[in-house]
This record gives sequence, structure tokens and C-alpha cells, in this order.
Amino acid sequence: MVTRDNIEAFIEILCDAVILVDSSSNIVCVNGSCTKLFGYTKEQMQELSVSDLMDSEYSADHHKNVKEFVDSNRSALKMMNRDSLSCIDSQGEKFFARISISNIILDGQNYALATLHDFTTIEQRIDKLKNDSFIDVLSGFYNRRYLDDVVLTKHKNMPDMQNLGMLYIDIDRFKPINDTFGHTIGDLVIEETTRRIRCSLRSCDLLFRVGGDEFLVILRFQGPIEKKASILNNITNKLYYNIREPMLIREHTFTIELSMGAGLYPEHSDSLEKLILKSDKAMYYSKKSGEHVTFVN
Repeated sequence: MVTRDNIEAFIEILCDAVILVDSSSNIVCVNGSCTKLFGYTKEQMQELSVSDLMDSEYSADHHKNVKEFVDSNRSALKMMNRDSLSCIDSQGEKFFARISISNIILDGQNYALATLHDFTTIEQRIDKLKNDSFIDVLSGFYNRRYLDDVVLTKHKNMPDMQNLGMLYIDIDRFKPINDTFGHTIGDLVIEETTRRIRCSLRSCDLLFRVGGDEFLVILRFQGPIEKKASILNNITNKLYYNIREPMLIREHTFTIELSMGAGLYPEHSDSLEKLILKSDKAMYYSKKSGEHVTFVN
């Protein structure tokens, strides 16, 4: 027969938070991981009911569910609301946990053994991984993946993404800088160029690094095409002159120039994907012609 001493010794070696409760939802014992999760000592937790660890919105129903589950001696199940259950730690801070519960008989009595996973921390880690995967490490701004996975797929459902300008930007003669001075200097040039591009834009504009020395800017604005075209033209001029200011990188001074392709959505294309291609093509025309910007027509 399994005894309470047996189960206490067993759950203590587990990494997951574990709580043993009776049919009245009183806490019988917990393991060390559970005390860390909730911020109580074992002795304090044994004076509590499960309802003391839960958001009051869910505690009444949860108490009833635990009693029915323990008394019926049913098979294991997950007790969650919308995939997670709202819990409260010793400081009154809320967090969400995934809870799995199973029946166990100790010394002839029915109990419930609950395993808890801190879902808030898991969600935060997942969100951080998602965010990290969308950020270019060198520049600190959005990358091609964010452009493809979020902006291009969802922009039609985003009210502030229906009236746009676009700039496709390439750093002229960047390869010789990398080849001559090395990748460390080249990376610093990219970082400073990115900073200057960002400073030339408005707070509502989105900046992406889409290649080694290539950037894409999506400008959000409202107004007739004449006003949009004027704003776009002003920003390209601002970019051109800000970037051309001498750039001191360690003991080296560089004068950087940009080639840009510029267009408007939806005036110049019925999709952002097509406008990107047109702006890219216009940028290469600028590079060949020696002009700093070419507008899509």
C-alpha cells in the first residue's frame, strides 16, 4: 500500500510543482518545486486550501470539480480554463498554470495529485523566442522573416497598413569595405547606417534589414497621392544627406551613399509583395544610373 511518507519522498525528487489534496481541496503536502512556484513554505501551504492559490473567479467551480473527481476515482485529466488556470502566489501576483490531476489512494483514502506547469513563464519564453526570431541581431530592427510572416500576410487586416509608402535601400560599394577592413568594421558600418536611417524616419515608419546591406522601409501615412509623394520625396532626401555625413568607425572615416527605390501603395501596385519587387528594381536602376533614388511609375 502506498503511504503518505512514500508519496512525499517521491514527489520531492520531481522538477514539476506537485500538490496532494483531499476531496475538500485541503492541501495535504507539496514538494519543493511547488513552494518555489507559489512562494510559501511547505508548512504554510499545508495550512491552505487550493482555493487560496487560485483566482476567486475560478476557485468555487474548481473546488466542486476536485471533490467530484476525487470521490469518483476517475482517470487522470487536465483541469484548465482556456488552456490555463489563473493562480495567485504568496505576494498576490497572478500567473497562469497548466494543471494535470490524477487520483491516488493513500492509507485507504482517496486523494488528488496535481502537477502544475507555470504557463506564464512558458508563454513569456515563447513570446521572447518569437520576438527574437523577428529581430535582426546586428541592426536591432525587424528582419526579412518578420516582413514575410507578419507584415505581408496580415497587412490587409490592419487599418494602419492600407495607405503606405515604400523604400528599398542598398548601401553603395559596401563589399569593398568588408573586403578591405574586415567584417568587424563592416558590421559597425551597418550599425551606424541603420541608426542614421532610423533617425531619418518618423516614429510610425517600419524599418527592416532584409539582406547584408539592404533595407526596406514601410512608411504609414494618410492623404492624397500628391501629399504622400511629397513626404516620400522629403524622406529620401533626408536619408541621402544624413547618410553622406562622414562616418568615423574606430580610426577609419567613411562616406556612405545609398541607392533607393521608392513607391506608393496602393497607387503603384495592388499588393505589397509586388511593390517590393518594383521598388527593388527601381533601386537597382538608381545604382546603375548614379541617382540616389528612382520612383516607381
